[in-house]
Amino acid sequence: MKISNSEIRAKAREALGSSIFGRTWMMSLAAVAVISLIVNLASQVSCGIGTFLVTGPLYVGLHLAFLKLVRREDEMKIGSLFDGCNNFGSNMMLGVMYTVYITLWSLLFIIPGIIKSYSYSLIYYIKADHPEYGWRECLDESEKMMQGNKWRLFCLNFSFIGWILLGSLACCGIGALWVSPYMQASTAVFYEELKREQGYYAETDFTSEPFAE
Repeated sequence: MKISNSEIRAKAREALGSSIFGRTWMMSLAAVAVISLIVNLASQVSCGIGTFLVTGPLYVGLHLAFLKLVRREDEMKIGSLFDGCNNFGSNMMLGVMYTVYITLWSLLFIIPGIIKSYSYSLIYYIKADHPEYGWRECLDESEKMMQGNKWRLFCLNFSFIGWILLGSLACCGIGALWVSPYMQASTAVFYEELKREQGYYAETDFTSEPFAE
């Protein structure tokens, strides 16, 4: 049985500890900010080549951290963000090939590029779950899982528009930053729900108590 976007968001808030100023939410915000900062700094290296080197490993680490959070396996820890560097070459290639594929599809027209970005939107979660997968396997698996589900994810993303607009009005737009970990956690829950629906495991339990604030 498919769950609604409101249920997905509720489970994400539980994992984040509900309070936007609580320890878990703030640590998750810091995690997103650290990864964004490093990727932006890397984009200044060698005309952007640095981005290709770090995006894959860092994004795998970030997505793995949020998976552990929503699964109640571990708290959000900044050090865990760099776990993707343990398989650096393979994770780097995943980031590179994702960028290449989306760029090539976007050259056809904007809409095909957007559709493909949703088809491949789960690649970093899949890589986090299956470090042994190559980039091609991650893209293929994501495309398979997202068949018939791209609109669902689009609607989930769009459901945050109110939060983003409200956050943009607070403290010169800084409030919108608090939405980033909420969206990340919600997408992680979405991925877990897709796995449950598609029989990757019989049942997923997101009902346990969130980590203490």
